[in-house]
Amino acid sequence: MKVSASLVILATSAIASDIYKAPKGHDENGNKINGQHPKRRLQALNKFMCNWAVEYLDDGKAGRICERYTDMIYRLENSFERETCSYFNPEVKFGGPNPDENMSGKVPAKNPNAKNPTRARRLRRNAAEEDYEACDGLTEAECDAATLDGLDCDEDDQNDADMDAVCKSGVVRGSLTSADRKLKRYSIGLAKWCKRYVSECYGQRTYQHCINRAANFIETLSGQN
Repeated sequence: MKVSASLVILATSAIASDIYKAPKGHDENGNKINGQHPKRRLQALNKFMCNWAVEYLDDGKAGRICERYTDMIYRLENSFERETCSYFNPEVKFGGPNPDENMSGKVPAKNPNAKNPTRARRLRRNAAEEDYEACDGLTEAECDAATLDGLDCDEDDQNDADMDAVCKSGVVRGSLTSADRKLKRYSIGLAKWCKRYVSECYGQRTYQHCINRAANFIETLSGQN
């Protein structure tokens, strides 16, 4: 259902207090929470999807979809907080996934005689070296836009059966409406986020729960506007 821009703003404002908000400054490992940080990406994905629901779905359904999506975003943040699940390295392109598949989410133990030769990866930085807040110098909208950088399908996804399925799901390319194109972009962004930053979580690693959920959003919500 298409609604006017003013109504979208009013409706979005009503749910804005509930969507996920990334913290400011640096994370507990000293990594700057800017537009490329996983938590800031989660915030933008949450905001974009709820805005999409308000603009293109009936009021009741929009609220339910936004609430459901927001709950999922908070669960993903909790997953990212678990050392055995998460990976984020600002020195790696897009921050992840771990380029070393044999050490995905792990680093060598400091003690060479340790029983477990690896431990959870925790990349710590000196926060004082880059002491400014998230998206410093950018407007909120510019920061939101920056979070989608690199969250589109690429050639590597063709070699990943689950990601390839997401990229090819929904309406055939070329017949996408504006609403479906946005939906697909945000859903692919969600799948890429999970693949990069929480691929070591059991549900994601074994069953691809998050990527399948992203594909389900496309399949169930496309073509409804």
